[in-house]
Amino acid sequence: MRRIILIACLIVVLGSVFGTAVGVAETAPPPGTVSSNGGLKFSHQLAKENFSGLKPKHGKAANFRPGRIVVETDPARVRSGKSSIRFQIQPGDCGRSAGPGSWDDCKLRNERIEVTTQGSTAKSSFYAFSVLLSRDFSALQNYHPEVNLYQNYQYGSGACFNIQYSIPRKALHIQHRCVNGRYDHGSPKNTYVPGPTFDRWHEFVIYAKWSRGSDGVYRVLHNGKLVYSFSGATLAADAGSKIITNLFIYRYEGVGRTTTASTAWFDDIVASKSFSKISARYPVSKAALGVR
Repeated sequence: MRRIILIACLIVVLGSVFGTAVGVAETAPPPGTVSSNGGLKFSHQLAKENFSGLKPKHGKAANFRPGRIVVETDPARVRSGKSSIRFQIQPGDCGRSAGPGSWDDCKLRNERIEVTTQGSTAKSSFYAFSVLLSRDFSALQNYHPEVNLYQNYQYGSGACFNIQYSIPRKALHIQHRCVNGRYDHGSPKNTYVPGPTFDRWHEFVIYAKWSRGSDGVYRVLHNGKLVYSFSGATLAADAGSKIITNLFIYRYEGVGRTTTASTAWFDDIVASKSFSKISARYPVSKAALGVR
């Protein structure tokens, strides 16, 4: 009996050290949801139900390692429907882009698993996603101030707007990287999201009017409340107009520094010119976003 208790205690300790969610067993991916290359099979209905108005695809080679991006069916980790998408990054998860291109996260010592999308040139768009963070994020050391979770990436430049996890503050924030009309990764402005961070669903609904002029708008609701509102240039002046939605766990400069896993669940991911696709999944109004 003592041996059983000691083994159970050891499992809990190891779980906390290596970043797994203590006390909640990870569920295996449902049959048929893993493709032959080891990655999430986006065409399976349990994966498809999590995306609306988007054509998701794998962004990074590390995605294809076992358990990195999979379908989750545990009701405690599903916001709506039958499933969510579980992301779990492990120390050393870096690699090249999954598609064309020569970008290599390993050269920059960045760890990343990513779902990217086809992009859109619509001048006005609505976006939404929900994310639940495991407490294993709290184990990250302050080797870099943030972990990126979501961005509206401007093709040919960078993402003017990101939603990230702050390592030192253990909180979520919206990061604006184009404060002066040009993409500037080194001089961002952060706006923090109030309330508890872990083990709860964070529902983000976004309205964006993409513009290089003063008429641009970017507004964010968090759990139904307006937490961010920007008016001005929402596109960097020196790049294209296509906006690509990226979801990831992106641990900057993490290679050789992280010692734990980080786990997040994403659900109800939407991008659309029509607000009806947002209201079908989120109980919010246009008025809350300041849109007629």
